[in-house]
Amino acid sequence: MKKLAAFLFGLGILAFVFLPSPRRQDQTALANATATTLMNAQTVAGPGVASVWANPTPGDTGIERHSFQYVPSGIDARVKIEQSNDGGTTWTAVHMFDGGSSTWDTPACGACKFRAWKVEATASNASVYHNASGIIVPLAPSYTPTDTPTVTPTPTKTPTKTPTFTVTPTATVTPTSTVNPLSITPTVTPTRTPTATKTPTVTPTPTRTPTATITPTPTPATFNLTVDFTSGTGKSVLVQIQDGGSPTCLAADAPCVYVISNGKTVTATATAGGFATWTATGGAVACNTSSNPVCTFTMSATTALTANY
Repeated sequence: MKKLAAFLFGLGILAFVFLPSPRRQDQTALANATATTLMNAQTVAGPGVASVWANPTPGDTGIERHSFQYVPSGIDARVKIEQSNDGGTTWTAVHMFDGGSSTWDTPACGACKFRAWKVEATASNASVYHNASGIIVPLAPSYTPTDTPTVTPTPTKTPTKTPTFTVTPTATVTPTSTVNPLSITPTVTPTRTPTATKTPTVTPTPTRTPTATITPTPTPATFNLTVDFTSGTGKSVLVQIQDGGSPTCLAADAPCVYVISNGKTVTATATAGGFATWTATGGAVACNTSSNPVCTFTMSATTALTANY
């Protein structure tokens, strides 16, 4: 070839020689073993259970790819793949899966985001799986729900107008029958037996006996207290009357008589030695034969109190 070029150059002919370039060898992308479920057997319309995107770090080589696998249960489970370049604010449909199971590949696109969207609600369900290849680093390598499918119930129409049906009555024909007089059972009208009326027994009303009116005997407002001694030259008794002073009865002056209001408390105290017992009647009867030199009682009757020395 070089000799031919030199020969032509010697003849003054400008020659261009095109040498074949070496055959291009494309690198093979290695799978990074990352799979994400974007949609899982979904029947309702709307986004799937996850979205996925990739981090371009540590850097691309031009052979990184996103691969989407579509698995429907029926041919009417259409799903579109949507892409967002602004972090999920707006989405654009980039591929439509329609029909049987299939796959779709697209090159890596930096930080773009992908999701699967079921186009309509059908009885057939659809599943979409994402696989990444190359050296991209997926940021959603696991099952991460980001969108909850919204189920819009289909309203059931309730008729508001009830149809009116007019019923045409059917004439009833009563057949005329011949009655055999001998077959008729006579109707017996029962004779009513009158029920005897019970005459009530009249209970005589007893004559009320008038209750005698008892005139209460008024209680005296005051009673006399008599203090005396069996012996006792030089003996004395101190009489303390509630709200009425404390007089002293001397044996030389006995018997001593005091007028005391009903209900007042009286305390009689033998003030000299040699005291033995009390002899009491009336209100002070509780002190009778007591060897205590102090006798306390309440005035409720005419009372006699004797100090035994």
